[in-house]
Amino acid sequence: MGTRSTTHIVDHSGESPVSLARLYIQYDGYPTGVGNDIKTILGGKTLVNGYNDGATQINGAGCMAAMLIAGLKKGCGGVYMKAPTCEQEEEFNYTVTAKGSGEPIELRIVAYEKEIYNGTLEDFDPQAVEAAA
Repeated sequence: MGTRSTTHIVDHSGESPVSLARLYIQYDGYPTGVGNDIKTILGGKTLVNGYNDGATQINGAGCMAAMLIAGLKKGCGGVYMKAPTCEQEEEFNYTVTAKGSGEPIELRIVAYEKEIYNGTLEDFDPQAVEAAA
């Protein structure tokens, strides 16, 4: 189904947030689709500055962005890069934020202009959020 979404990846490890990337995703934009994919790709990992275990660690916000893009992109079409400053909004809009080493990854979801989730990626339950939306 063509439920469109955007995913905005933000580095907030410094004083001001920095937009690293924005993705337009053409299909499965709801929490049990793209939201679940984000949790599957990044969940269970710790943000660090200098890694020693690539299976359980993410080496900063830039690494997080690259891991997420690589995990979401599956061949031609479906997932597209947009300028980080692009203000495009779709049915579901995700913001994935890295605050710094040892801090949890944060996730915010806005659906049809209403916030439906704002918390840590680890606490995000795609089925519960979707059912409540």
